[in-house]
Amino acid sequence: MPIGNFLTPRRGRNFLFLLASLMLLAGCRKKENNPPLPPARVHTITREMMHAAGSEIRERGGIESKLEFDALHERADGMRISLHPGASAQARNESLARLVQSLDRIATANGLARGAGQATGNLTHLEYRHAGVLTHSIEIAVRTEAETAPGPAPPISRRKPIAVAIK
Repeated sequence: MPIGNFLTPRRGRNFLFLLASLMLLAGCRKKENNPPLPPARVHTITREMMHAAGSEIRERGGIESKLEFDALHERADGMRISLHPGASAQARNESLARLVQSLDRIATANGLARGAGQATGNLTHLEYRHAGVLTHSIEIAVRTEAETAPGPAPPISRRKPIAVAIK
């Protein structure tokens, strides 16, 4: 059988179709799941987020964190960010939006996805995940004027007594 008879136009098309189909199927196989992030990496991301939040809000003492990530026990690193009340609701909303964008940039750069988030009153709660595992739980609170204004010292009768033990 001569080679010329084997590669007829119809067989050639079928062969190319089969080859193209195999290439497409090989590219559509399921990719492996992302390996979980080690705690040290999650803590590093938390520190990056704290630095970004500090740069954004420019307030000392307005950021607290707990490095508690443990994927096996479903614990996440936590952050609490306190914002001073702005001059207007619009200024507070803009500050909050810039802060969330800053946190989102760091999360995206590190392969984290943010959940829908919840906002109630002066509190916004954000959660970030990696491969479905909760890595960061962030609470952003806008302090009220009463929380930020220094109050007068309580009267002596209301002060807690100091106990001193003498031996």
